[in-house]
Amino acid sequence: MKINEIEATLQPGQKEIVSDQDEHKYIELIQTNCSDAVRAIQDSGFLYRGVGDNSAPDIFKGRSREDRQSLSGADAQQEMFDKIITNYGFKANRSNSIFCSGDKYQSRSYGELYLIFPINGYNLLWSEKIRDFVHHSDDFYGDAKRALHSNNPKDAMDQLIKYYKIRDDSLAPAILSHKEILINGSYYAFSYKKYAMFFKTYL
Repeated sequence: MKINEIEATLQPGQKEIVSDQDEHKYIELIQTNCSDAVRAIQDSGFLYRGVGDNSAPDIFKGRSREDRQSLSGADAQQEMFDKIITNYGFKANRSNSIFCSGDKYQSRSYGELYLIFPINGYNLLWSEKIRDFVHHSDDFYGDAKRALHSNNPKDAMDQLIKYYKIRDDSLAPAILSHKEILINGSYYAFSYKKYAMFFKTYL
């Protein structure tokens, strides 16, 4: 599919192959549709994602699912996390986002490494204190459970969000933190093996 034929929208969870014989058109594509993310990436480095799907193409346009199931079996924790985050007003959560990081080694542990360029209008969520919300989050979920059953859950949740410094702004410091970043919305993905040097040179 040529770049000028790419659909403007995708269904949640859908991938669409992107290809063009002139690779430099990818720069135009990214700078036009991902300008917010490009500024952060130029300041802070690449945003990575490990893709476990071995059949994924080298380049594709994707959109986060709205009903993602936990792959680790921690469904109760995911449900608790999403309840807290949604009630607080954040738009990105574990059920409707892809998981990214500025740490390529952490991302690579989840599958084939891709460079991710969120398309303008995306939502993000990250914590300055939690490396990822599955493997380094026992303290958070313990505190969250106590907050939900406290005498004043709303105030307790406010304190929880502030203590763990959970944010939905500023992609640049999120990338630099090497913490897990939840991205809700559409994005372009490029194989790290094939396109890392290309974007380092021309972006």
